Amino acid sequence: MCKACVVPRTSHFIAVLVLSLPLITILQAQDPTPSTHDISAIYRLAGQPTGTYRESASRDSTGSATSIESDLIFNRLGTKLEMKSSSQYREDSAGHLKSAASDQSSFNRQRILRLRSATKR
Repeated sequence: MCKACVVPRTSHFIAVLVLSLPLITILQAQDPTPSTHDISAIYRLAGQPTGTYRESASRDSTGSATSIESDLIFNRLGTKLEMKSSSQYREDSAGHLKSAASDQSSFNRQRILRLRSATKR
């Protein structure tokens, strides 16, 4: 397989991996007691550190807020590639998603997504 064919597949795989990480947090069961947690990790590719992952979440009687940041930097065929992601999620006390925001950049392109749930009348 040619080297040019490998770059898009690798990039798509990493992008899918980074974008699916926030879903893990959304799918966690709700606990009504106040709590917080923080997670920090280092991404490694072939044993070499390539980026960071940070997650913080807080929960109280009014709902929960989760913030996730990810930054990957690696060299691919002599070119430095960077992929950043920052996401925030807010849920009410019943566990319903109230808002979500995501800023993502990769390969000199930025995508911003903002969602807010509609209230029932």
